[in-house]
Amino acid sequence: MDNVLPIVIGIPVALIAVAGIFYAFNWLIADAESRGQAGLVIALLVILAPVPGVFIWLLLRPDKIVHPQTSGNQVNPAAPTIDGPSESN
Repeated sequence: MDNVLPIVIGIPVALIAVAGIFYAFNWLIADAESRGQAGLVIALLVILAPVPGVFIWLLLRPDKIVHPQTSGNQVNPAAPTIDGPSESN
């Protein structure tokens, strides 16, 4: 019975740790790619040098690349309206 307690506690803790590591690397790759860097290269840096690799990335990472996006408030004159397509010639 004494051997059951480490299993009951150990398995959930291990699963939470694996999920946390998966989430961290998923965030790391997405963050690197949103900044125009190769996500897998940055993940490899962190795998090879875990503690310094994370700090190097957090300190030296470039600014995010902002892509212009159209908002829902802009009107496209060529887009069809409720009355049908516009008749501007």
